[in-house]
Amino acid sequence: MAFRVKASKNILFLISLLFWWSGAVFTYVGSYFITSYKNFDDFRVDDYGLVPAIIILAVAGVMFSISIIGCCAILRESKIGLGFFLLIIWLILAAEVTALVFGYVYKPSIIDGLYGSAYNLFYMYDGYNSQSEAVDYLQTQLQCCGLTDYNDWKNFRWYYVYKTVPESCCRANEPCSGKLEQPHLLNTGGCVDKLQQLLERVLNFALLVILGFAIIKFLAVNTQKPRQIMANMVLKSQHKDQDASLRQFHVVDRRSLQRVAVKKLALRDDMSIKHALREVKITCRLQHENIVRVFEALGPCGQPLPHNLTQVTEIYIVQELMETDLAQILEQDPLPVAHATLLFYQLLRGLKFIHSANVLHRDLKPANIFINTEQMLLKIGDFGLARIVDPHYSHKVSGVTFTLLGSYFIAIYKIFEDFRVDDYGLVPAIIILAVAGVMFSISIIGCCAIWRESKIGLGFFLLIILLIFAAEVTALVFGYVYEPSISEGFSDSEYDFFYMYDGYNSQSKAVDYLQTELQCCGLTDYNDWKNFRWYYDRKTVPESCCRANEQCSGKLEQPHLLNTDVQLCKFMAGSSSQSRRLRLLPLVRYWSLDSGTREPRLVSCRCEQVSRSTGGT
Repeated sequence: MAFRVKASKNILFLISLLFWWSGAVFTYVGSYFITSYKNFDDFRVDDYGLVPAIIILAVAGVMFSISIIGCCAILRESKIGLGFFLLIIWLILAAEVTALVFGYVYKPSIIDGLYGSAYNLFYMYDGYNSQSEAVDYLQTQLQCCGLTDYNDWKNFRWYYVYKTVPESCCRANEPCSGKLEQPHLLNTGGCVDKLQQLLERVLNFALLVILGFAIIKFLAVNTQKPRQIMANMVLKSQHKDQDASLRQFHVVDRRSLQRVAVKKLALRDDMSIKHALREVKITCRLQHENIVRVFEALGPCGQPLPHNLTQVTEIYIVQELMETDLAQILEQDPLPVAHATLLFYQLLRGLKFIHSANVLHRDLKPANIFINTEQMLLKIGDFGLARIVDPHYSHKVSGVTFTLLGSYFIAIYKIFEDFRVDDYGLVPAIIILAVAGVMFSISIIGCCAIWRESKIGLGFFLLIILLIFAAEVTALVFGYVYEPSISEGFSDSEYDFFYMYDGYNSQSKAVDYLQTELQCCGLTDYNDWKNFRWYYDRKTVPESCCRANEQCSGKLEQPHLLNTDVQLCKFMAGSSSQSRRLRLLPLVRYWSLDSGTREPRLVSCRCEQVSRSTGGT
């Protein structure tokens, strides 16, 4: 049975590798289809012919993604993952059949439309326009001349004017003047027939590839059917545990003649159902060489387990058979130091894996530690009292953090969008959001690789981490490079907005929000309002200049009631002075997460001031 299980895993793993390979082939086929079609796009009448190619490329992109899911499901031996994998295979099969039907149905319409559109292009040939370039490319690549033969040029405007055919009609490496009286120097075959033959070859090639992979996937789906172990087992011996609700049988698989153990759990009340459900979930989840392997969990008479365990009175857990347990060994003789060291090492390896899967055994005792004495192999079993703990994975926190960071970056930038002159400042935020989306996806891959302790999976996971690191470095570089352009944009526009302030327009709302949120007043200080139209009319500054919770009339003679910090608003503007400039630091530096509410909050507004004359900072 072990051989059959390994064979099934290898078959599914080869199918996953087939997805990688077929994705690459589909990418080539779709690209070749579109490239060939685009070379002669002036001869087509619609875009129906591109529908199969677009479907092929879409399927190729999906294949590269689901092959990762397939590998993780196979390594983890997850029934849900394998079922999802087979479902995806069915969906891919449906997409390929759709592409096959589209390619077959629209094949006549593509070929029928060639002659009418080709005639118009040949007639409009003048040697310079785009139609001329298309005709020359066609005649050169296909080594043809005219629609049906070289004499067709007599019916076109070019021949009336020059009494010759274009140079693209000439044979390669031949001195040709283009005169019809020298047919031995010309390509005498027609272009329409050769173009039809080319497109037929491309379409047939694409259809054959699609059909071939569809057949392979159909066979893959139909060969991977679940097999029930109970139907092929014969009872050999039986022993009864002290607990009347638990019985263990030693049985033999008729096909492989391998001995296995079947644990029978009686479901008498809600508590026993809860314990049984927990044990089934945990034991099917844990696959490690130092943990008793569970092959299958079945209901009465070998039937699949129902979703609601209250419908059955007993379940059977089919697992590998171990020779004895540690309690029986210790009752006979003390263990030698070398044997005890080896067993203790295996015990720690098993516990490490269990804890890495966020599971607590809670009933670890010698009777639940099973040993095969010939190989000195130790395995942990009996997970009836085990618990699954809340993982709080760091990768989830990272994904949420990056999503919140990118969203807050964009929100802050949109608030001050009236002051900016371009969208360069959004580049880091967009990259951060893209990284967040990828993190949520690769966290699944990371979990599968870690649980399985797969070197290939861990290597692929580390490769993804390096790619994420490269993306983050790119975001950092973009933020640093475009930092001056952002501050210069604020420098040029902020003065105009303060000058146009009237208390009602959009510029007024932007200025009020800026002064309220940053607790500032004016460009460099509150006296700047003397230069703006608002102060000329009212002799006061706006209410947004007033300190919080203060009764303020807005008069400059009461500076103690105003926000007079000169640096708070200046960080938004570049100085027009020749001696220095203000650079806007990335907004990422000005926010943090409140650990209690998980809400973003503005914590400080620092300004980096670089002196050109002294070089100081």
